[in-house]
Amino acid sequence: MQVDEMYPEQGRRNYKSFIDGLVKVSEEGALFRGAIANGLKLGGMVSIASGCMDYMKENMFYWFGPISANRIVGTAAGVTAAMLFSLPFDAVMTRMHTMRPLPNGVYPYSGSFDCLVKMLKFECNFEKQSNMGALYSGG
Repeated sequence: MQVDEMYPEQGRRNYKSFIDGLVKVSEEGALFRGAIANGLKLGGMVSIASGCMDYMKENMFYWFGPISANRIVGTAAGVTAAMLFSLPFDAVMTRMHTMRPLPNGVYPYSGSFDCLVKMLKFECNFEKQSNMGALYSGG
């Protein structure tokens, strides 16, 4: 619903409410687009954030003792690691959700893996003076 305002007038879906948006998305077949990327993102965020936080808290406790900064530093390290891991999957998921058919009626991406491969090939190509910024936009 938020992205709909950015499209030109003829390309908008014009959602009236949350329920109307769910109905239109399910009719279009876009309800589960990017589900694999979303699952990988959520699973990775939880495992990386908790592991990194525990590691930092244990080492902080070992070197500095029981101080209140242990929890803050551990949480900051866990959140940073989780964000760095999840942003590429979030970029793929967002593209899968917002893609529109091309003029010939075919969608630009056939799945999450195809979307990631095309992003790496065309937008993160060092030969074309590009970097990994396409995967980390929004960070």
